[in-house]
Amino acid sequence: MSKDLLFSVIIPHRNSLDLLPKLFSTIPIDDRLEIILVDNSPTPVCKDDIAIDREYILLHSEPERGAGGARNVGIENARGKWLIFADADDYFSDTAFDLFFSKADSDAEIIYTCMGGIYLDTGEPSDRGNQFTEKVQGYLKGTLSELDLRTGFASPCCKMVSSALVKRHSIRYDEVVAHNDNYFSLLSGFYAKKIEAIDSITYIATVNRGSLTRRRDYPVVFSRFFVTLKRN
Repeated sequence: MSKDLLFSVIIPHRNSLDLLPKLFSTIPIDDRLEIILVDNSPTPVCKDDIAIDREYILLHSEPERGAGGARNVGIENARGKWLIFADADDYFSDTAFDLFFSKADSDAEIIYTCMGGIYLDTGEPSDRGNQFTEKVQGYLKGTLSELDLRTGFASPCCKMVSSALVKRHSIRYDEVVAHNDNYFSLLSGFYAKKIEAIDSITYIATVNRGSLTRRRDYPVVFSRFFVTLKRN
C-alpha cells in the first residue's frame, strides 16, 4: 500500500468503450487517487482504443473470469488505503469524492452511502439504487439493524472498503456470470471491525434493459442461485 495513496478506484470493463468517458469524467484528477481499469473483453482493448487522456492503469483478465475476475485483478494490484468499485456503465455523483476524501481518515472499515439511478435511453430517474439508499436510511433511522446493513448491502458500489480489511481476510469476488458481488459484500460486511453509513448519494447506476441486473434467463439465474446452494 502506498503511504500517500488514499483511493484505488477499480473498474471492470467489457465492451463499454462509449460509456467510459462519462465515468472517468466524474473521478477527480488527484495524486492521492489511482484508477485501475481491468478489461475482460473477448478482444482486449488498449489505451488507444479507450482514448481517454489522463493517467490510469490498464490491466487485463481472461474473459471467462467475468467482472468478478476483473475486480479480483484490480484488488491484487491496488495500492490505495480504500477500495472504491464502479461499473463501466455507471458514474459518480458530483459530490462523491468530496465525501470520500472527507472520510479518508475514518476508523470504519466500510462506509456505506446511497445510490441513485437513471435510464440510459431517456435520462429519466430509475429505481435502480433505491434498495441500497433505503438500507442506509433505515440503518440511520434505527429501523434496520447493523447486521442487516452489513450482510444485505449486496452492491460493491457506493461504498468505501478498507484495503486492510480485504487483505486481512483474503476477500475476493466470485468469478461467475452474474451477481459476483454478493459473496464479497457479505464477507466484507461480516468481517469489518466497524462500519459507518452516510445519507448521501455518491453513485449513479444506469439501467439498460438487457443488462445482467435485469435479466432472468437461465445462465444468470443459475449463476446467482447455484453458487449459493453449492456453498451450503
